[in-house]
Amino acid sequence: MYEKKYDGIKNSKNIFKYDIFDKNIKKYLSSWLEYLEFEKGFSQNTVLAYEKDFRHFLNFWCWYIENKFVDLSSLEDIETYCLEKKIIKKKYKKIKDTSDEYIKIRSYLLELIKKNCFNLKKINLKHKDLFQLEHRHIGIYIRFLNFLGRKNTSRKRIIASIKSFYNYLFKTEGKELKDITLDKDIRKELKGTKIDIALPRPIKFDVIRKIINAYQEDTEQDEWIKKRNVAMVEFAYGCGLRIQEMLSINFGDIPKNQSKVIIEIIGKGNKSRKVPIISKVLQSIYNYINSCPFNFKYDSPLFLGKNKKRLNPRIFQRDLEKIRNKLGLEINLTPHALRHSFATHMLEAGAEIRVIQKLLGHRSIKSTETYTEVTDEHMQKVHEKFRKEIKI
Repeated sequence: MYEKKYDGIKNSKNIFKYDIFDKNIKKYLSSWLEYLEFEKGFSQNTVLAYEKDFRHFLNFWCWYIENKFVDLSSLEDIETYCLEKKIIKKKYKKIKDTSDEYIKIRSYLLELIKKNCFNLKKINLKHKDLFQLEHRHIGIYIRFLNFLGRKNTSRKRIIASIKSFYNYLFKTEGKELKDITLDKDIRKELKGTKIDIALPRPIKFDVIRKIINAYQEDTEQDEWIKKRNVAMVEFAYGCGLRIQEMLSINFGDIPKNQSKVIIEIIGKGNKSRKVPIISKVLQSIYNYINSCPFNFKYDSPLFLGKNKKRLNPRIFQRDLEKIRNKLGLEINLTPHALRHSFATHMLEAGAEIRVIQKLLGHRSIKSTETYTEVTDEHMQKVHEKFRKEIKI
């Protein structure tokens, strides 16, 4: 069963570790997540993200059913509840409900309630409590997220998770749940908030070079780990790879001579694409392989951790954060920013957008067109600088 498959994931408080009161809830959660992975073709990371967002919704709803008397918009109600639960010792002074301070304190107290009062071990819902929810009930949770100050992007993702679960119930028509009636408005009316799409923030090439040098000069790391980190930075940037794509590559996938410089990448939704590897990147990978103290087999993970297992993405992220802080670089410098930089620099070098779409593995050209906005923005900045320097 699905719950057994994901029960052992490290660092995951997934829903199947909870004590779920109603067996129907557990069954439909399991089959929904299986549907996302095997029928929709979602990656494991995406499935886990949906599970996490829906789990947080369940945590809230379990609490709210028992505390409906609390007006989530009222600071006075929230303060009274916090005092009763001994979360705070005294009330705040009276503040206008239109002030920024009012909004800030309300958000802070709701975070305390979430931390101290939500049951993160049990789901004490009956299936009717969950499956017969109406559109307006889910709206209460969306307002709660809004009061917490969650960004539009986060709320949109959470809404997608909730809607996906109820869409699945409609799809199966709750075959074994004859005693419930599903609210069709959840499908029709539940929509994500409008968001401003943030433009990718590429890294300048000289900054990437500084990062590589910093890795090479890192005296705290073993030589093979330094070479591994350099190879990963050059691989992610040189081929425009997502971190998960790069870390899923096996030793046998790497070309063994420089006459064959094409590698097959398995991307989102298990879709494959072919990406060329430049000789410099290939040589960095060879340098890492030759320095690695572990023996590789054909199906061995390419990038290994000290435990001889496939490298955890968080380790790469953490090492890059360490270098970023050491060099005093911007917070947007992440592994995924290397992929953004690849696309932007390719476009600036004159590559056709359809070629970049294919290299990145974007399903829609609209995703790739975001990078044209980045280069247009760069062009505007250059033009503005030119205009100031050259007075006409």
